[in-house]
Amino acid sequence: MRRRPGTRRISAYTAFLIQACFISWVGWMPALLLGPTQGYAHVHGLSLLEAGWPRFSGGVQLAVALLFVSGAYGALLSGLGVTARLGGSEGIRLLILRLRTWRVPVRWYLAAFGLPVLLILPAAALARAQGIVAAAPPLGAWAAPVVFLFHLLTIATQEVGWRGLALPLLQRTRSAEQAAYQTGAGWIVWLLPYLMALYAGRIEPQLYALHLLGWVLTLLGASVIQAWLYNSTASLVLSALYSATMMTVWVMAAGILNWQPAAQLVLGSTTWLAAWLIIRRRGQQGLMHRQAG
Repeated sequence: MRRRPGTRRISAYTAFLIQACFISWVGWMPALLLGPTQGYAHVHGLSLLEAGWPRFSGGVQLAVALLFVSGAYGALLSGLGVTARLGGSEGIRLLILRLRTWRVPVRWYLAAFGLPVLLILPAAALARAQGIVAAAPPLGAWAAPVVFLFHLLTIATQEVGWRGLALPLLQRTRSAEQAAYQTGAGWIVWLLPYLMALYAGRIEPQLYALHLLGWVLTLLGASVIQAWLYNSTASLVLSALYSATMMTVWVMAAGILNWQPAAQLVLGSTTWLAAWLIIRRRGQQGLMHRQAG
């Protein structure tokens, strides 16, 4: 289709972001709007930890739950679609190749698994200092592996879009640091309904802003860390593992964080500090150790 004279063509990154938000929000918004009023349980890692395997009282609740889970694949589907339009079958082949890149030095796996754990320790220590103790999860000893697998198969698929497409696209015309920030900003916008669903019914509405500020810091910092991991290895496997671990650690710590804004802000601050240290220690060359994409 020919563009009209005077119209401006949107960038591939903008097209990806709009599509990802549309697909995911169609899935997330019904649960966000109906859950608090109808008592519907959302199916996410936190609900698995709190209640165990979900039980549905009717077809409508099951449909809303399935829609909510399907929303996690918006960035994946949008990333695949834009990649196909830009690069055709060859672009998809290269993207899949990065999904199969797992032979990287062990230190990068230690970073992907270990950093999310280390970054949440100060927030957990703050909560414990106030005498807050987490309740035992219904899934028992299997809680962490089940929650991790759930996140790996759902929300971690976002990395195909964010690090597989968006970050390399932005790095064509921007520095790695600038691209990481812009990718993080889009990531935050895309995740907003999901994050609000996590807090629905658990905190007072006036506290939403403080929790979301903590998440803004967390995701912007994580976006820099992810850019460092991805550009250093060209591996979407590591990106997915970091995302799944980050969400799993947060879910497992939710009981002792007790939905405190201070704890979420501390987590955001420690994540941002780690990102700042990576930039300060390694600079742009560190973030761009290997040109990915």
